[in-house]
Amino acid sequence: MNISILVILIMLLLGFLSPVSQSTSENEVIAVPIENSAATPVPFGEIARVGDYEVRIIDVTPDAKSILEESNGFAIPADNPYQFFMVRVELTYVGDDIGDTMRDINFHAAGNANSYSRFGDHGCGRVPDQQLEVGDLAPAESAEMNVCWAIEPTDAESLVVLAESGNDIIWFAARAP
Repeated sequence: MNISILVILIMLLLGFLSPVSQSTSENEVIAVPIENSAATPVPFGEIARVGDYEVRIIDVTPDAKSILEESNGFAIPADNPYQFFMVRVELTYVGDDIGDTMRDINFHAAGNANSYSRFGDHGCGRVPDQQLEVGDLAPAESAEMNVCWAIEPTDAESLVVLAESGNDIIWFAARAP
């Protein structure tokens, strides 16, 4: 398991970190129950507050190979053992100053067997509309971006997304029920 995910899980279990908020409609944000975890993530398409951001997973591409081939300009070898799992995330900055999306919020993924960072050994290469392209957000400004992980194909069905900002950590479902 990735060491940063392990540390976060330990901190959650010890009570140092707690989930912050979730919405029940596009405009309403309510408290996320303390039970938010990889086993009980925020439902797909729902909004949860993570630090100074409202975050929502709005689309999933479980096999983004063709998108990445087009974006990177070359074919991914047929013997590549990884599946490229991409989610589209909507962020709304709700802080008072300017939000630096590259420094303020990070996304990881976990399946039944493995955890994944976007910066692991087996990345997705150039991802269209990636977080780097979003840049800074002003208060109440929103943006959409893609986040991608090269995962073991056996983790695709169980994959959940972890969003972290400072001490706020929220798990999101990576698929519609």
